[in-house]
Amino acid sequence: MTVTQAREKALAELSLIATTRQTSYQQKQGRAEAQQFANMTLGKVFKDYLTSHKNLKPATIADYERSIRVGFPDWESLPLNSITRDMVEERHRERSQHSAARANNEMRVLRSIFNYAAEEYFDDNQQPLIKSNPVKRLSHSRA
Repeated sequence: MTVTQAREKALAELSLIATTRQTSYQQKQGRAEAQQFANMTLGKVFKDYLTSHKNLKPATIADYERSIRVGFPDWESLPLNSITRDMVEERHRERSQHSAARANNEMRVLRSIFNYAAEEYFDDNQQPLIKSNPVKRLSHSRA
């Protein structure tokens, strides 16, 4: 093998590594980020939200707690990043059959929790862990 051939082969290998393989650092970061997401359940983030919003009136807190307890009892243990736009739309549709006003209020609370998480939780590179709010679909579809 000539020096030129060796350089070309080395460049090809480096290119392959850069484009397809993750370094051990990237793999560790991916695992750490996955762990951060797993710890960011709806229930935990909601508790953090209430703790950080000290000026909420007791009646408002009770209303928010009711919204989460009644509207999303099966979502409290879900990581926020696993709650999809389709899930939100379907839940809103289901809850609207009982009371449209209640369903809208529950979605406002959920939207606030996602907005809070997007501004509160960051990865090691200071990028938000929550990149989009799935409740926005309701505004977009005018639901």
